[in-house]
Amino acid sequence: YGEICVCFSSNRFYLLNMAQTSHSPLPKLCSFLTAFLLLISLSTQQRVAHSHPLDDEAPRVLLKKNPLGACPPVPPSPSNTTLTVRNLRFSDISAVFAFGDSISAGFGMKTKHFATSFFEYRGAAASSGGDEGEVTLPNLLKDVRGGKELKGPGKGKEFPWDAIMWKSKIVRPHYPPVDHLNAARSNGRTKELPLQLAYILSQLKDEGVTDEDWKMATILVGANDVCSSSSCQPGSESGPEVYGQLIRTTLEQLHKQVPRVFVNLLPLFNISQVYDIGIKSEYCSLVFGAITECPCLTRHGPEGRKALGDMAVKYNEQLRQIADEWEAKKIGRLQSCPPAIHCIH
Repeated sequence: YGEICVCFSSNRFYLLNMAQTSHSPLPKLCSFLTAFLLLISLSTQQRVAHSHPLDDEAPRVLLKKNPLGACPPVPPSPSNTTLTVRNLRFSDISAVFAFGDSISAGFGMKTKHFATSFFEYRGAAASSGGDEGEVTLPNLLKDVRGGKELKGPGKGKEFPWDAIMWKSKIVRPHYPPVDHLNAARSNGRTKELPLQLAYILSQLKDEGVTDEDWKMATILVGANDVCSSSSCQPGSESGPEVYGQLIRTTLEQLHKQVPRVFVNLLPLFNISQVYDIGIKSEYCSLVFGAITECPCLTRHGPEGRKALGDMAVKYNEQLRQIADEWEAKKIGRLQSCPPAIHCIH
C-alpha cells in the first residue's frame, strides 16, 4: 500500500535491453514506461521541429503519425489482485503529477512567433500535459485506459508568473486551474522541490486524488542548478552532493506522505549540446547573444560548455546512486529513456 517505485531513466540507449539481461524479473510497467517515454521524447522533437526556429536542422525521421488511439485499451488488474509497484498495469494509474523546471512547465514549447515564446504550455508538456490531441504521458495513459480521464494533468497555457520575482517573492508560484498537479516552475531549481511537493499535497483533495489511487510522478530538474554558476563551477547550493541529497529528501517525503506512487526519475541532458545545435540557427544565435540564461553555455567558450557537461554527468551519477538505493530496498528499478530538448526548451 505504501510502496514507491523509482524508475530511473538513463540517457544511454543500451540500457533498454535490461529486460533481457537482468537476473530478476523486470516490472512490466517499467518496461512499457520506457517505450512510452521514448515515444513522447521523439514525438516532442517532431512537434517542435515543425514550428520551431530550428526547423531546418531538426531531425525529420521520427514519428510518422500521432500515436494516440493506435493501441487498444488495456484492462485494469483483476479486482482480486494485490497490487504493488511491481505488478501495476498502465490502466491501474489514475493520477499524474510532475516536479521540475521550465522544461516540465512547457515554457515556449509551442512557439511560432517571438510573442508566444513567453508562455508555459502546460497542457502539452510531455510528463503531465492533458490537452486534447497532444502526445503526452497522461494522454497515452488515458488511451490505454479506454479514454477514461486521469486526475492531475495540466491544461492550457499561462504566462510564467511563476518565474517573475517582485519584492523578493514569486509573483504567482502556481495557478491550479492550469497547473493542476504539475508543480514544475519556470526557472525552478532543485532546492525548491519541497515547495513543489507542498503544492501537490495541497491540491490532491481538490483534484479528487485519494490514497487508494495509484499515481505516477515524474521528476526532471537540475538544469537551472547547473546553469546558475557564473564561474562554471558548482557553488554551495548547486554541487552534485547537494543535488543528490535534495532528490533523496523529496523522494523520502513523497514516500511518507503519498501512498501508491510510481516515480519516473529522469536524468539531465548534456546542456552543452544545446549550444552546438542552437548556434546554427539565426534565431537561437540572437537569443544566446541577448539573454544570459546560462552563462557557461554562451559566455565562457568551449571550456565553459565542457564544465556544464561534466556537471550534468555528476548530477546523473547522483541519480543513479539514488536509484540503486531504492533498488536495494526492493522497491525501485532502473530504466532508459533520453529527454528531448531544442534551444534551451
